[in-house]
Amino acid sequence: MNSIPPPSTPGSTLRYLYNLFTDLFFGPNFRFKDNLLQGIIVAAFFAMGASYGLLIAEDKYQGFLIGSLIGIVSGALGSGFSLMIFRGLRHLRGRHD
Repeated sequence: MNSIPPPSTPGSTLRYLYNLFTDLFFGPNFRFKDNLLQGIIVAAFFAMGASYGLLIAEDKYQGFLIGSLIGIVSGALGSGFSLMIFRGLRHLRGRHD
């Protein structure tokens, strides 16, 4: 069985272990790039959902609210699921950061 390689710098041991645990099990992700990517995706889905809600609903205010809510939820779930798969595949390949 492959052992997990130690982090490259001694000061990052706790961060390394925390990232390893949250990638494999659960917990909040504090990686800046992951959070930035997820924020951009959620914002894009929010804009698409709000636009779509405005276009198809008779009541524009209600359409905007429902469309933006659907956009936020679908963007958060979709980007979170994608990050989960991405991080899991990186761990299977032995590349931990």
